[in-house]
Amino acid sequence: MSDIAKRVVLTGATGFVGSAVAAELLSHGHELVVFSRDPQAAAAKVPGAAEYVAWQPEASGLWAAAVDGADAVVHCAAASIFDRRYTRQVAHDALANRVISTRGLVNAMAQAAHKPRVFVNSASQGIYGFEGVSQAEVDERTPPATDYWGQDSKPWEDEALRAESLGIRTVVMRIGYVLGADGGGLPYQVRQARKGQSGISRPAEASLSWIHIRDLARLFRFAVENASLHGPVNGTAPQPASNGEYAELLGQLTGQPVKLMPYPLVRLFVGKVAEIYARQKRVIPRQALAAGFTFDYPTLAEALADLAPRVSEA
Repeated sequence: MSDIAKRVVLTGATGFVGSAVAAELLSHGHELVVFSRDPQAAAAKVPGAAEYVAWQPEASGLWAAAVDGADAVVHCAAASIFDRRYTRQVAHDALANRVISTRGLVNAMAQAAHKPRVFVNSASQGIYGFEGVSQAEVDERTPPATDYWGQDSKPWEDEALRAESLGIRTVVMRIGYVLGADGGGLPYQVRQARKGQSGISRPAEASLSWIHIRDLARLFRFAVENASLHGPVNGTAPQPASNGEYAELLGQLTGQPVKLMPYPLVRLFVGKVAEIYARQKRVIPRQALAAGFTFDYPTLAEALADLAPRVSEA
């Protein structure tokens, strides 16, 4: 059953994922209301929206009025944990920001006279944990892991799912490793590989649960429009790969061999976040597939063949 939204509030529209979601929604006729800390900068980066609203997620404000009467709210605003060494303070701040911003949106929906029909909230495949190397498949029925990552992800999801008690269809998008030509980790890896300096974490058999940015943006729109989709939805491709496959394909596309680096060395450089590189689960998008979503890039070979050549040298 289709649940076509017309007016969509979007946070994070200037980010890597959010900008792709914005373009996808606009190209399919949705009226976009962009929430941003800097509306002027957002208007320059994401043209074509109906409104650009100043948003301070830590506190209530005039922005909450824009939620009233919206058909959908899509929350993509979340600081990356990959752009600096992952310390305890970084972890604390990242979780606090995600929980607080989600809480603010849900509170605004609770106060709205005309509530949105659907709330789509970004989340992480980290809910399944990054403890140990495993080839076992997990899907949306798998309970949260008891390790650090599973327990770190759970409060964020719990905050979003409060919207269900308001009668709002709520989708929690558990995003995997996102591949894009102009954002995320792939451009750096491609540039380093072209110079013969790239390395992927060992072990080679470790799973890589990834998704092409184009498919992720389409999946967000699908979640907005498809009334049968609710609860956790894995934002990953249907065919997880391995670190070894990733290194091999990257080497083939750049013409340079890509090394597999010892895990302790990766951990030394990036901290605890190294577990994400070396200990992902095989995450299957069972809910999306059951709802009829089709992936344009179901295999890693197809995704990298599309993206790697488009990565600029700069």
